[in-house]
Amino acid sequence: MGTFLKKIKDTIHNRKTYRAGLLQAKVYRILKGYSQDRLISEYGLSTIDWALLGLLNDNPVGLRPSVIADALGVEPPFITVLITRLMTLGLIDVRTKKDDGRVKIFFLNAEGSKLVPEVEKYLRSQMSFLIKGINPRDLMAYSSVLEQIVENSKELKFKKFTGFRD
Repeated sequence: MGTFLKKIKDTIHNRKTYRAGLLQAKVYRILKGYSQDRLISEYGLSTIDWALLGLLNDNPVGLRPSVIADALGVEPPFITVLITRLMTLGLIDVRTKKDDGRVKIFFLNAEGSKLVPEVEKYLRSQMSFLIKGINPRDLMAYSSVLEQIVENSKELKFKKFTGFRD
């Protein structure tokens, strides 16, 4: 085995699971804490508010509360709290399905649709220093790895650990 491949193998073997867990947790706290601070100070939004607005932005026809809960990995009653707050802020609206008035669909209104790209641009500018010096391909690979872990986690029998509900 070549020296380079041996170094890679040794590096992987010596990476302890607890160290990987600590690193992942530290990065999560940094990203969440800093983005939360920026969102609250500039827009009065939490990171979960921002995630919900982003989901609705990606789905202009709107989403049902159960779909939102699944996507955010939270219980449906919490969605009611989030929706109420964002409606009070004048960022989202609700419609009922024409064929079933009990089914509510939430969507961004004009104000929310205007706000999302503004917040996206702001957060990217505020957080760019955190990814300084990282190759864009490495960032894409990191994102792909995270997506694959989430996908693999769907096979877990204990869904409570994954953030996904049946």
